[in-house]
Amino acid sequence: MSKKTKDLKIDVYKTVIKKDGIIDLKALYENVNEIAKSYGYEVLEKEQKKEKDEISLVWKLEKKLDPYFKSNIEIELKSVKCFEVSVERKGKKEKKFKGETIIQYTAVLNKNYKKDFGDTKFQNFLRRSYEEISRMPDLERYEKELTVESINIAKRIKDTLEQF
Repeated sequence: MSKKTKDLKIDVYKTVIKKDGIIDLKALYENVNEIAKSYGYEVLEKEQKKEKDEISLVWKLEKKLDPYFKSNIEIELKSVKCFEVSVERKGKKEKKFKGETIIQYTAVLNKNYKKDFGDTKFQNFLRRSYEEISRMPDLERYEKELTVESINIAKRIKDTLEQF
């Protein structure tokens, strides 16, 4: 039995992106939304908090690949020592935020997300056998696709943060 068939979640990609300086939250949101939707993800805003000098956001991206596999991406942004600043671009003043920002990015491939197989030892045996016999090529393909998508989404986030 391989590690890939033992667990119901496979960690595919993780990265941390840091930026100390000015960030454009609106552009970041728009760019994440745009690229995620271009890959077929549903974008859910799970959390949005602004307290004193701290901003935190959590976005969940979800894509059902087939009745058995689903991709999930979580993007968690936390900006501390954060305050609003006015920046001039193309002759116009725009409001942005300045602070120490950390973005944690995690991509996971979920198996059996509909819970077609139960939690008993026998059901787990059946699920692992099903995966090893007939679903391994799909599993490997979905892992590769999720890795490529994650690298591209993370790159878009970095590019957006580097605008200032």
